[in-house]
Amino acid sequence: MAQGMLVKTQQGHAEIERRSAGLDMRLRRLLILVDGKRSLADLAKMSGIDEVEPLVERLRQAGLIAPRESISAQAPPSAPDTDPALATVAALPERDGKSLGMARNFMFNTLRTFNGNLSKLSLQEAVHKCPDHATLRSLYPAWAEAINETTMGRRRFPELQQQLFAVL
Repeated sequence: MAQGMLVKTQQGHAEIERRSAGLDMRLRRLLILVDGKRSLADLAKMSGIDEVEPLVERLRQAGLIAPRESISAQAPPSAPDTDPALATVAALPERDGKSLGMARNFMFNTLRTFNGNLSKLSLQEAVHKCPDHATLRSLYPAWAEAINETTMGRRRFPELQQQLFAVL
């Protein structure tokens, strides 16, 4: 696949909202991270997946992403990033290094608590390796999805989200 920037297609935006394609966590995380601005290297770094090319190709073949220049004239359907939590994450103030460590630890520990020590390992590793707040914030959708996969996580999610936003 060409090294150009990738964007979500209308089908890709719909997949983010509906989860109808049955994507595994790694493919979904990559799809979420595709924004037309990130290179394959950026996607690999942010997702914590070393070999993203085959996964990107699978998303492309499924019609969920495409090279930016091929669909630049298409408008995304009804603003897929209108999730209030994503807007809140984007509007969070700059934080210092101490809060980065606290946010990383919070996300890592809640993943282990609610999903188990051996589940969501690639996400746990990606959170653990995050070098800055921007990268950690980009993992918020995957973290939120993982926490909400469990009954107890769904019950406690508003509280956990508020605690995370205090340091993220």
